[in-house]
Amino acid sequence: MATVVGAACILAAAGIGVQIYRYHLHSDRVGAALIRRERQALAATGGSRSCTPATAGAGGSAGVAGVSVPVPANGLAATPSGVPASGEPTVYALLTAPTIGLVAPVVDGTGEPQLSVALGHVTASEWPGPSGTSVLEGHDVTWFSSLSNLRVGDPVSVETPCRTMSYRVETSQVVAAGTPILQTSAPRLVLVTCYPLDALSLTTQRLVVTAGLTGIVSRGGATGAVAAPAAPVVPAPAALAAQGLGLAHNPAPMGTLGVTGTPAPTWQESAAPLADEGAVVALYFAALRSAEQNQPAWWAAVAPSVPFASALQLVGATVTYNDTTFDPVLGVTGTTFTGATLVTKPVLAGGAAPGLHRIAMTASVVGGQLVVTGWAMTPA
Repeated sequence: MATVVGAACILAAAGIGVQIYRYHLHSDRVGAALIRRERQALAATGGSRSCTPATAGAGGSAGVAGVSVPVPANGLAATPSGVPASGEPTVYALLTAPTIGLVAPVVDGTGEPQLSVALGHVTASEWPGPSGTSVLEGHDVTWFSSLSNLRVGDPVSVETPCRTMSYRVETSQVVAAGTPILQTSAPRLVLVTCYPLDALSLTTQRLVVTAGLTGIVSRGGATGAVAAPAAPVVPAPAALAAQGLGLAHNPAPMGTLGVTGTPAPTWQESAAPLADEGAVVALYFAALRSAEQNQPAWWAAVAPSVPFASALQLVGATVTYNDTTFDPVLGVTGTTFTGATLVTKPVLAGGAAPGLHRIAMTASVVGGQLVVTGWAMTPA
């Protein structure tokens, strides 16, 4: 039988704004807490917590034997499991891949409540163990942002309070969304995410990494994890912030996310990339709204070193649409986000210079705040 590849992609258009907003407020805090809690469970002796989700059953199967349940191609399960009334999913394991520095909590189910803070076990597949195929999904620009760096022979492990399953990578391939994954009797682990790994919207391809089981031991040691720092604050005045600066209120055509510098794996595989990207987009809209509404004081708060005259073309104008995608590039050193660049091509209606323009914004983190340090606007 087969289960359909339905990797966790970031939602397209306005939906990504909701994702980024939730990641910013929720993922860093909850994801790090889940890892911390699971490490404590792994270190505990004689813990009473179950080592497999309820959907796995006594025999360790994540579904009814011989039955295949399709996973939606957009990566969102219709009925999330493993999420209690508190809204925080139950962690059953940690996935570790030391060659790419990955440590990630594993929960049951692949709905947004699970994938916004962890890797999700596809309930149509087996739970990691001595037999069958287990499928784990994750977002491409967070936990699985370095998945393509896994090579044949690299070790991967799934750790629970009861035992550790060790695997070796056997294959890594890019396939079309909807490609079936065969459920075999041989024990193996399949990791799935959207491709390319810097995509900020739904894609038509999936990266599938398959690893074969090499051993099972009781109580393996947990690998440490460093929580990425929170995203910097955009210093928008209250009246400006009240208008809504994220993508949830300002739909934009999101493209790809770029990173320069020397980012640490713990930054790459956390919720930090989306949180920092969300801050960059919010800063752009803060500057845009300040100029459109002819508010030099607002502009001075978010762009203290840039003259208001740099954005005079926007005064009294309205952006009708953008002629290019938003492709922010983040600068990162270790786990520290230092700044970013963003180039857009808005089409203006009204104001002194209607028509197509090119805006190149640079931003820097200063004292924990993300501010505009460059704003060049020219007719395009």
